[in-house]
Amino acid sequence: MKHTRSIWLVLSLTLAAGLILTACGAQAAQPPAATQPPAATQPPPAATEAPTAMSMQMGAPIVIAMYQEPESINPYLSVQTVVNVLSTALYDGLLTVGPDGEFIPVLATEVPSIANGGLSADGLTITYKLREGVKWADGKPFTSADVKFTWQALMDNSNAVVSRAGWEDIDTVETPNDLTAVVKFKKLYAPALTLWRYVLPAHGFGGGTAMTGADFNRKPFGTGPFFVKEWTSGESIVLDYNPNANPAPLVSGLVFRITPSREESVLLLKSGEVEAVWDLIEASIPDFEGNADATLWTTPSSNVEYLGLNLAQRGNPADPTKPHAILGDIKVRQAPSLAIDRSVLVNDLMYGKSTIATSAIGLGWASDPTISIAPYDPEKAKSLLDEAGWKPGSDGIRMKGGQRLSLEITSTSGNKLRELAEQVIQEQLKAVGIELKINNVPSSTLFGNWASSGPLQRGNFDISMDTWGPDIDPNDFVSILFESASIPTEAGGGWNYFRINDPKIDAAIKAGRSTLDIAARKQAYSEVARLVNDTYAYIPLYNRLIINAFTNDVSGWTPNPWRDFTWDAAKWAHK
Repeated sequence: MKHTRSIWLVLSLTLAAGLILTACGAQAAQPPAATQPPAATQPPPAATEAPTAMSMQMGAPIVIAMYQEPESINPYLSVQTVVNVLSTALYDGLLTVGPDGEFIPVLATEVPSIANGGLSADGLTITYKLREGVKWADGKPFTSADVKFTWQALMDNSNAVVSRAGWEDIDTVETPNDLTAVVKFKKLYAPALTLWRYVLPAHGFGGGTAMTGADFNRKPFGTGPFFVKEWTSGESIVLDYNPNANPAPLVSGLVFRITPSREESVLLLKSGEVEAVWDLIEASIPDFEGNADATLWTTPSSNVEYLGLNLAQRGNPADPTKPHAILGDIKVRQAPSLAIDRSVLVNDLMYGKSTIATSAIGLGWASDPTISIAPYDPEKAKSLLDEAGWKPGSDGIRMKGGQRLSLEITSTSGNKLRELAEQVIQEQLKAVGIELKINNVPSSTLFGNWASSGPLQRGNFDISMDTWGPDIDPNDFVSILFESASIPTEAGGGWNYFRINDPKIDAAIKAGRSTLDIAARKQAYSEVARLVNDTYAYIPLYNRLIINAFTNDVSGWTPNPWRDFTWDAAKWAHK
C-alpha cells in the first residue's frame, strides 16, 4: 500500500492547484418496513429468459457461497457488507477506485480535475461528462437525470439512508444535457469524488424518490454486468448477465448460494458444489494448505475487528440523553480493553496471520502508526473496577448496589472466528470480575433498521463485535460511525450506534472534510482516531485481511482493498 499516500497527495494537489490527475481507462450500506404502499417499479429485464447468441458464447454462471443474506439490495439503505458485494455486481458508479488507490472513470468519461475543466478552482463545482450509449439492464438509456435522481433520493427524508454525508452539502445537480451533470456544492467537501459510488435508475422507483419499501430493493438492476433474476430466501440469489452491459461480462451469470456459515461454504467448495467462497477468515487459511484445486487469496484490508460499547441507557429504543447503567462509567469501559489479551486472539485464533489493531483507521493515507492502545493489564482493569465501586461477589463476578456486573455481547451468528473470539473474551473478562453473556443473531437482524427493531439501530444492546473500516477516503466511515449527527433515530441519520456525542470528535471530522490540504486532513483524522479511542466506546481488537477462495477453474479476480469482492466481476471467467 505504499502508493496510496502518494496517490492521494496527487489528488489533493490536483483539486487545489489544477495538476493533471492521470486516470486508468474506463472499465466496466436494510430498508425500514414499508410505512406506505410500495411504489410501483419498472419490471426487471426479461431479455435473457431464452438463450441468446450472446449468452451461448458466454461461460456458465459462477457459483459463489456466501454466509449472509441481505434484507434488500439497496446500498444506500444498508450497512451489511453483503449488500455492497451484490450491489457492486449490479450498479456502476461515476467513478471507482482501483487496487492502487487511483480513481477510474466508469459512467463518467474522465476523472474531473481543474486541468480538464471538470473542477472549478474553488472546488465547489464538479462537472461530470457521461459515457454515451450506456443503457440500464432493462434497455432504457442512462442519462444525467439518473445522476440527479440518485442525489434527490438520498435527500428524501422519507428514506432512512445510511448517511447523507456529502450529499447534504450539495446545492444543486444541473443537467444541461443527457451526458452532462454539474454538481454545485454549498461548501467545500474534500471527498466529493467518492460520492455516486452507485448510480440508481430514476425510472426504477415509480417516478418518485421514495426508496423505503420499494419493490426495486428486492429485484434491482443497474448498468453493471449483472441484474437480479431470482431471489429465493434462504437458498440463493441468482444474477443474470446484463444484455446491455459494455463491456459484457465473460460469464452468463453469478449464483450466490446462501449458506449458514463460512465453514459450510468451505465444505461446498471442497466438494465442488461452488466455485468461490466470499469473505473467509484467517482461521480458514490452514484449510487450504496443500489444496491443489483451489486458490486462497489474501490481501490487507482497512477493516478492523472491534468491540462497540453502548453509551446510552439500553432500551428499545435507547435513550441517548441518559447513560448506560453500567457502561456509562468510563472506568468500566476501560476495563475490558485492559483485560483482553489481544495476542491470544491473533496468535491462537488467527494463526498469527493478523496484527493487533490500535486505531479505527488502520490502512491508507490517513492512518497514523503512532496511535497506540494500553497494553494487556488485567490487574489495572481490576483496580479501575474497584475505583468504580464494583466489588467481587461470592462467585467472582462483581457487584455494586445489588447489581451484578453482567453484560451481553452480540454479533453475527454463523461466524466461527467471532464465536471463538467471544468465548476467549468471555473468559478473560470473567478473570477480572465481568460476566459476559453471548447472544448472536443473523446479520440481517443485527444490522436491521429502526423499523425492524435492529438492536444496533435501536440501541438495544450492551456490547457488539463487528468489523468495519474506511474506504479510500475515511470521511464517510468516521462520519457514519462517530459523528453525533449520525446517532440513529426513527428518521434515520447514520450508524453511530455507540451513541458517541463528543464535540471534539465532531469538530475533527468537520475539519477533515473542509480542506484540500492533505497534511491537515491527515492530522484531523488522526485526531478523530485518538479521540475515539479515548471514549472506550470503540475498542479495537485486530486488523482483518481480505480472504476469498476460488477453484482453479475460475480466473479474472483481482484483490482490491478499496472495493468489494465483485468490483471486477465482469472480468471473471472459466478457464
